[in-house]
Amino acid sequence: MKQILCLFLALLLTGCGAPVAPREERSVTLRSIHGGPLPGIEVTVWQGQSPLDRQITDETGTVRFGLLPGDYHLTLDRLPPGHTAPAELPLTDTVTLTTAPIPPEQGSPTSLGLGDLMYDFTLTTPTGEIFNLSQTLQEKELVLLEFWYTGCRPCATSFTALEVVYSQLKDRIAVIGADPLEDAATVSGYKKHSFPLAPCPSSWTDIFGITMYPTLILIDRWGVIRHVHRGAIADPNELRQLLTPYLT
Repeated sequence: MKQILCLFLALLLTGCGAPVAPREERSVTLRSIHGGPLPGIEVTVWQGQSPLDRQITDETGTVRFGLLPGDYHLTLDRLPPGHTAPAELPLTDTVTLTTAPIPPEQGSPTSLGLGDLMYDFTLTTPTGEIFNLSQTLQEKELVLLEFWYTGCRPCATSFTALEVVYSQLKDRIAVIGADPLEDAATVSGYKKHSFPLAPCPSSWTDIFGITMYPTLILIDRWGVIRHVHRGAIADPNELRQLLTPYLT
């Protein structure tokens, strides 16, 4: 009997049966399509139909899970404005989210403001030139989105300063003038500029909270709205100083 008890205690101390595989730390980093980190997103890891753990991405866009070997997938919640993700994602080291396009007519239920991640958009000029935000940010450090209309005198003043700064920085910045009030024929008759001018859906005035013309929106290389300026900037030097903090 004593031998049996000793054997039983030994099994309790050393464990019995097959050894349990150790858990491994798996980290996942979420980035925007432009390469920027995405903090504050809720990431849930699943095995089959069972949720195992839920974490919030930190300031670097990263979460960490302790997992046994196996097959897992992820779901994402609390996505920032401007981004979309599939219903399920594989568990990989890096997940890149795409930008959701602004619907062409009805707009979006979510308005955008300072610090938000920008929706992707495509505008077509009266001459057929296509301007796409995500493609442009692959080449430029900053996009200047200027809301205007043809009868706006302060807009003409602002365009003069934009012309000067764009001529100096066109290898690093892109400029697009978006007119939410008029059609392509009206925009086509306006004075030509070295940067494109295009009509945009009237619903964009709600999405971007446009209450004054011109309104200039600065979008950085990560697709984040960094500055919103309402009213004309007549001095090219003032405009350039505004851009400097966002250019590397």
